[in-house]
Amino acid sequence: MSGTVPSHVSDDLVVDFDCFDIPGVDDDVQVAWLRAVKAPGKDVFWTPRNGGHWVLTRPDDIERAYADHEHFSNRNYMIPRTERRFRPLPLGVDPPDHRKYRALIAPAFSPKAVRELASKARAAAIELIEDLAPLGECDFVTDFAKVLPIVVFLGLAGLPVEERPTALPLAERFIRAATVEERTEAANQTARYLHQWIERRRAEPQDDLISRIVNSTIDGRPISTEETFGLLILLFNGGLDTVAAMLAFAFRHLAHHPEQRHELAANPALIPVAVEELLRRHGIIAQAREVNEDLELGGARLKTGDMVQLPTMVYGLSAETVEHPLDVDFHRPTPIPHTTFGNGVHKCPGANLARQELQIVLEEWLPRIPDFEVAPGTTSRPATGAVSVIRSLPLVWCTTT
Repeated sequence: MSGTVPSHVSDDLVVDFDCFDIPGVDDDVQVAWLRAVKAPGKDVFWTPRNGGHWVLTRPDDIERAYADHEHFSNRNYMIPRTERRFRPLPLGVDPPDHRKYRALIAPAFSPKAVRELASKARAAAIELIEDLAPLGECDFVTDFAKVLPIVVFLGLAGLPVEERPTALPLAERFIRAATVEERTEAANQTARYLHQWIERRRAEPQDDLISRIVNSTIDGRPISTEETFGLLILLFNGGLDTVAAMLAFAFRHLAHHPEQRHELAANPALIPVAVEELLRRHGIIAQAREVNEDLELGGARLKTGDMVQLPTMVYGLSAETVEHPLDVDFHRPTPIPHTTFGNGVHKCPGANLARQELQIVLEEWLPRIPDFEVAPGTTSRPATGAVSVIRSLPLVWCTTT
């Protein structure tokens, strides 16, 4: 193990756990997470890896910590702890400031706005699928899962769809940054790209999200450039990364379970429930929180300033959450509990839009490409961390002539 152990951490709670290197992820990312954090048999444990942090393993504690901003602050939510030039907003601040920033983006996720964005997402999904269908193969991640959310973000921000070839590499560099330095440089590159649009919308406001943000006020003063970047960078990177990951895990599951794929194709009315069940079974988020004041939890003494990791996949795969949690059941009673989008005031504002994107893809892909599988001789390439992802998912299917 690397790193030091603080004096307030008892020796029996120290576990060698690295969230970026979890055994068994090639077979099943979420089960690998579950086994790794449950194996020590502790409600909460400390790992010296990645700067040193606690890991919660009980579903009730995970759910509580996401919601309890008074004890678990969002000012730092990444492992390892990262100092940022642009603090992602509203995610990186707690109430009452959180409410001020969230109010600026809330109209973009209203039911009416989500319906309009969903319409654009459906049109883009149909175009992408119909381009891929005659080919008989694709890398689902690079050819589809990463492309669709870019189109949705451009629609959300009010940017032309022709910006897709520029925006996609920027998002990819940020998402896949392996070090703090790479992440900082990727954020700077994204900021330089967004700066041109910020200046345009300041000079000539339009009816779009960027115009609304750059011409807004906070506490009676004009919003700063840093705050503007913080809001836009979070929307840019957060929506792209998480939606692409959700799509990839869902399609990896369906590629390996043809009976469930055929069931959805034959009965599309099941798709809304299937979306929630796939989100529960394939939780991807393992954000962190910074302890705001000393407290005891699960036999551990957590000190102010400690970092705590909250793996949502553990919540979704717990028998305390649902019966037979490892099974994917499209007939499971609703509502299906999960914390895939977080909990409390920091629950993802784009959760309903993300659900819509997954539902739309299932509705449009399955009638056009109902039979697909992972290409023989290939494997998906998962990666873990704050967001678990699949980096490559080669799919093949028969084409009609």
